[in-house]
Amino acid sequence: MIECPNCGTMNPDGAEACKKCGQGLLPGPQVISHETPKLPFIKRIPLRKGPVRRG
Repeated sequence: MIECPNCGTMNPDGAEACKKCGQGLLPGPQVISHETPKLPFIKRIPLRKGPVRRG
C-alpha cells in the first residue's frame, strides 16, 4: 500500500494517482505551482501638459 503524501489515503501498490484527491504517487518530476505575488500599488502621477522644454 502507498500512502498519499497529500491527503494520507492508502492506495494500492502500483497506483499512479491517489484514489481520493488525485495527487500523483509515482516518484519523478513533480509539478509545483506557486501563486503569483501581489505587486504593491503604484500611484500614477499625472503628466504635465504643454510644450516640452529642452535646455
